[in-house]
Amino acid sequence: MANNQKQLNRILQLISDNGFSNELVLMGSWNEYFYSQIYKEYETYMATMDLDFYCINRNKQKADKSLSSLLIENGFVCSHDSLTNKTTFINNEFEIEFLHRITRELSSTVKVPRLDVVAECLGGMERYENHVIKYHDDIYDYDVNIMSPAFYCAHKIVINSKRKADKQEKDAIAIRNVLSLIEKREDLKNEFINVVNELTKNERKSFLVNIKLLDIEQRIISLTN
Repeated sequence: MANNQKQLNRILQLISDNGFSNELVLMGSWNEYFYSQIYKEYETYMATMDLDFYCINRNKQKADKSLSSLLIENGFVCSHDSLTNKTTFINNEFEIEFLHRITRELSSTVKVPRLDVVAECLGGMERYENHVIKYHDDIYDYDVNIMSPAFYCAHKIVINSKRKADKQEKDAIAIRNVLSLIEKREDLKNEFINVVNELTKNERKSFLVNIKLLDIEQRIISLTN
């Protein structure tokens, strides 16, 4: 895992040094690594090859050198999905993909000119932008946007039953660990309550079902009441 973390830091340094850090939000399980950097009371032992970024800059102006070019120059191989043309960048440690909110065209993917990538479009992504933390790494000297623990935890609860069995189990561990962090901090408690209140009707239904399946119902009740 230490090697994965080292490579992650180098990728994020590359992104930041070339002016793309404000345009992306780190998604997925690697957020937990940064929680362990920010909050002394949080520990994680996760490691995954999946490295996803949400594109928040809708500026169509091209950069002098695209992120796609930089990744390829630094050893990544770019592949294109045969059906959607979604781009994936692969090396020995990571598979990097990009996400985007749904556009007016309602297409499944969209080209992001500044990055020169084709991102997958997903519904509800705009809400992620309201729960972002900017983290600065002093050792590697880079900035990265990550998801707040409260939003990360609530979102993982909502989607848990829709995940494949192996990922359900992995996410269940993450949910319980991040929930323990939230329970210790008043600011995260308040944000978690706000996030839960923002859930759509269908999301709230999934949330209530999943907290029972995950055996955390009483912890959530204590947290939100």
